Amino acid sequence: RREGHQTYAEAFHAAWSGQPEAEQLLAAVAADAGTPGIAKASALTELASHLTPANIDLARAGLADPDPIVRIGALDMLENAPPELRWTLGSPSLSDEVRGVRIRAAVLLASIPTTQLPLVERERFEHAAAEFIAAQRLNADRPEARAELGNFLVQRGLVDQAEVEYKAALDLSPGSSPAAINLT
Repeated sequence: RREGHQTYAEAFHAAWSGQPEAEQLLAAVAADAGTPGIAKASALTELASHLTPANIDLARAGLADPDPIVRIGALDMLENAPPELRWTLGSPSLSDEVRGVRIRAAVLLASIPTTQLPLVERERFEHAAAEFIAAQRLNADRPEARAELGNFLVQRGLVDQAEVEYKAALDLSPGSSPAAINLT
């Protein structure tokens, strides 16, 4: 090990090649205070497919990190978590000071019904969801944004509105695979 050189490439290689030690190596990267934010966020994102009770504390720590990209990575890590855990850990991010974090939290929580939640919780979600929708509308000339909005609307149970977005994406780019696949 030479001073000043990256030490986390082995963890990503293990994750991308399906090696059994990937979870342990990624967890070490995510837990290392000396790791740059982007690498820590990437390790947290990669841990989404390795989410276990043993490493859920890494997500908790990531959600409290001062670097917003790490907070987004921690939200990504929760993508495959059960809905109640996603809501418990992810919903405070709906009020994050950084819009990108709030938007990612809204996407993460989109499939969770909010009708049984207290009014304050529903309002926080709806505000972040509106920010996500506005961001996609701002980029409505890109098929990726229209397809992403369609995916969000499907998660919310708004299938007819999602269909409109997928068709708009295909109008912009007839070869848009995400829109075509999700439309069928």
